[in-house]
Amino acid sequence: MLRLRPRPTCSATAWIATDAPASAVKLLARLRARLGDRVSAFELISRRCLEAVLGHVPQTRDPLGDPHPWYVLAEFEGMGESAPLREQLELALADSAQHAELRDAAVAATQAQSAALWRIRESIPEAQFANVKHDVSVAVSRVPALIERIEGALPQAFPGACSFIFGHVGDGNLHYNIGMGDAAATAQFMQRREAVNALVYEAVSALGGSISAEHGIGQLKRVELAHRKSPLELELMRTLKRALDPGGLMNPGKVL
Repeated sequence: MLRLRPRPTCSATAWIATDAPASAVKLLARLRARLGDRVSAFELISRRCLEAVLGHVPQTRDPLGDPHPWYVLAEFEGMGESAPLREQLELALADSAQHAELRDAAVAATQAQSAALWRIRESIPEAQFANVKHDVSVAVSRVPALIERIEGALPQAFPGACSFIFGHVGDGNLHYNIGMGDAAATAQFMQRREAVNALVYEAVSALGGSISAEHGIGQLKRVELAHRKSPLELELMRTLKRALDPGGLMNPGKVL
């Protein structure tokens, strides 16, 4: 179903500190209950991701000053003037603070401040480029369990491994990138990509998720897809591909 909405005329951006992914998911539920579909983006960001950006992008500042284990970058859109939306957001954040769903928060006062917050999020991929990357998805309610499973298994399977976790938690989509403490160790670690993938994908499958999200299957996940989809599902994909692209002109060589 396609639903069209009026173009928003105002927006508000908040950088929110929280103690755990479970708190972030509770925060999302409360904000949606208070503000409805005005919640247009909800990005989970680990402290390690923020530190990578602070070290990589000159003149970037920690939005809250004091360190916290997890952050959310949230965007809100609406109609009318921006001041009422900001007031509603601040009331919702105060309510969330009373329920221990956040530790601290800053609401952008200007478009420039909002852009600076989004620049942090958009800089994360380049700030930790060399590692084993995953683009996975689970139900929003299971995001905390996914992180707990993977982080619990990593130290024993790959001593010294560290995760860079960020993504669109409002959609259940996480970028789960894993590397080591320095470039040389990460280069060796990446030679064990298949074993790292197996650990992540098994956790995803156990929670009923998908090994692909916004970036799709591409070429790197073609073999893995064949292991996780039935012959009937694969044949249905091929049938749809032939129906929509009989000449094989659209993104050739990917998936099927």
